[in-house]
Amino acid sequence: MSNQTGSGRAVVLGASITGLFAARALSDFFKSVVVLDADMFGAGTTPRKAVPQGNHIHAILPPAYQALKELMPEVIEKLLAGGAHLFDGGRDIKWTHLGHWLVQGETGRTFIGATRPFFESHLRQHVESLDNVEILSGHRFLEWKIDSSHETVLGVLAQGPREQVDLDSELTVDARGSGSKLLKELITLGFDEPFTEVVEVDLTYTSCLFQAPDFSPDWNLLLMDPDAPRKWTGGVIERVEADRWIVTQWGYFGARAPIDDVGFKDFAESLDEPDIADFLRLAEPVSECHQYRIPKCYLHRFDQLKRFPDRLVAMGDAVCKLNPIYGQGMTKAAKEGVFLWESLSKFRENGSDLSGFSGRFRKEMGNVGANWAWQLTSGSDLAYPQTKGKRPFNLSFINWYVGRLFARAETRLEVRKALMDAMALVNPPESIMQPHLILRALGL
Repeated sequence: MSNQTGSGRAVVLGASITGLFAARALSDFFKSVVVLDADMFGAGTTPRKAVPQGNHIHAILPPAYQALKELMPEVIEKLLAGGAHLFDGGRDIKWTHLGHWLVQGETGRTFIGATRPFFESHLRQHVESLDNVEILSGHRFLEWKIDSSHETVLGVLAQGPREQVDLDSELTVDARGSGSKLLKELITLGFDEPFTEVVEVDLTYTSCLFQAPDFSPDWNLLLMDPDAPRKWTGGVIERVEADRWIVTQWGYFGARAPIDDVGFKDFAESLDEPDIADFLRLAEPVSECHQYRIPKCYLHRFDQLKRFPDRLVAMGDAVCKLNPIYGQGMTKAAKEGVFLWESLSKFRENGSDLSGFSGRFRKEMGNVGANWAWQLTSGSDLAYPQTKGKRPFNLSFINWYVGRLFARAETRLEVRKALMDAMALVNPPESIMQPHLILRALGL
C-alpha cells in the first residue's frame, strides 16, 4: 500500500496496537496524523504500566502478519532481525483442544512469535518515523469538540504535561481500549448508549519468561486448551525473541496459577497433559511471574445505533474486549487497521468528503473481525455452566458440532486448518459449516 497523503488532520486517541495500525492507515489519507496517549513511552521493550496485559502471551496470527506485509513490511524485517520467529500454524503448533491432540502438518499460515512489548515497540517506532505522524505521549483526553448541531465531532481537547492541546480533526479514532469512556461520553453529547453483549468469564492468567538452552521441540508454540465444560484450566508455551520462551497458564472461576515458582510449577502438574510441567522442570525463569484478571468480556453494538457522531470511529477494545486466551486481540486490531485503509480508499475514490464515512465504517467494521471473534469465543466460554451471559438457542448444537470437528482434526489436516482459520480470523465462523466439513463431523 503506497503513501497517497491528502490534506487535513486526523487524530487517534490511544497509541495501542489498534491506535498504531489506525495511525498507519490514516497516514496515507491525511496531511497530518496526531496520536494522543496518556502514557509516557520509554525507549526499551518493557511492558507499559497502562498495558498490564503486556507481560502475558500475545498471538500474532496470520491476518496480522498479512496486515504488516501490506501496511508496514519493514516492521516484519526488524522483528525478525531482533529475534522474532516466523512459523507455520499447522506444522509448528502443537495443539490440544477439547481433549484432542490435533494432527500437525504444513498449512501455509504464518504466525510470528514475539512478546507484546517487543512487537508494540517496533510498531510504534515505525509509525512514529512516518513524516506526517506525531505521537504525543503524556497527553490525556479531556473532551470532544462537536459542532453546534451536536452531530459531528470536530476534534478533541487534551491535557499535555504542561498545557492543554486543542486539535481540530477531520476524522477522529477512539482507540483508548477498554479504558475508553465513549459510552458515557455519547450520553453527554446527546446520543444513545449502545446495547452491550456481556459474557462474565472470571478468568485469571499468570505468565513468566524462561530460558531453556537444551530444549529443542518440534514446535514453536504448544497450546493446551481446556476440555470444556469438564476442565477450566489450560496453558501455552511460545518461543519468542532473545532465545526465550513465554509460559502462560490460566484458569476460570477462581482457579489461577500462583505467581511464585513452586506454585506456578504445581499448577502445571495439575493440567491434563504433562507437557508444560515437563518444560518447567528443565527451564530457568528470567522474569518475575505476573498475573492478570479478566472478569468479563464485552461487545458494544455501536453498529446498531441509529445515531452516532459523524467523523468519529471507535476501534479495538473500545468496541470489543475478547477473552485473551484465544489470542485474537492484536490480530483483530490489525484487521481493523487494514479495513480502515480500504474504507478510506473507497470513500476517497468517490470524490466526496468524509461526511457519512463513520456511519458506514461503524456498521461494517465488525464483519472483519470483532463479530467473528465474539461469536466464536463467547460460544466457547458459554459452554461452561458457570459463565454468565445470554446463551444462543443453538449453542448446544454448535458446541457439539465443533467438538466433532476437533475429534476429526486428530487425523485430518484439512479439518484442523479449517478450524484454525476460523479461530485465527482468517475466515468467518460460518466457514466451518461447509458441506465437506459437515460430512467429516458426521464421520463420513
